[in-house]
Amino acid sequence: MSALIQTPPDEYIVPPIDPVIAQRMLVEADSWIGTKYVHQGKVKGLGVDCAQFVAAIVRSSGRKIQIAENYGREEDGVLLMATLAEYGDFVPTNQMAPADMIAFCHISQRQKDKPRHLALVREIVPRTTFIIHASALGIRRHRINTWWRDCIHSVWRLRPE
Repeated sequence: MSALIQTPPDEYIVPPIDPVIAQRMLVEADSWIGTKYVHQGKVKGLGVDCAQFVAAIVRSSGRKIQIAENYGREEDGVLLMATLAEYGDFVPTNQMAPADMIAFCHISQRQKDKPRHLALVREIVPRTTFIIHASALGIRRHRINTWWRDCIHSVWRLRPE
């Protein structure tokens, strides 16, 4: 399975997430701000990594999501993409909306085909998108600048049950 996602035709429209579910996810995401980064951590207030953070937010929407616990810090992206495809639908970046999940690659390592980081879209305002994610500084809200935008591998929307 290739980690690269083929972009669907321009007329491809992904239905929006239920606004009540999106709001519930974003409120829960905000409540994690300040939690330290801990690889494979999953406890609010103690420590969490990007995959477990996004999984916790998805669970707050009432969905069950299973994240493998045997992943390393330098994954090849296959497991991450398989999990996103199991629970979400691919979204063209021009349709990105709050509560969508973004997979980022490490463009600086010239590995555009290997997503290794997850975040949630927090807010979209004119010319700016904010994400909330687990970073070395812990869970925080962050603006997507040009460097981050170039690292976007794919965007996913939680699929309705």
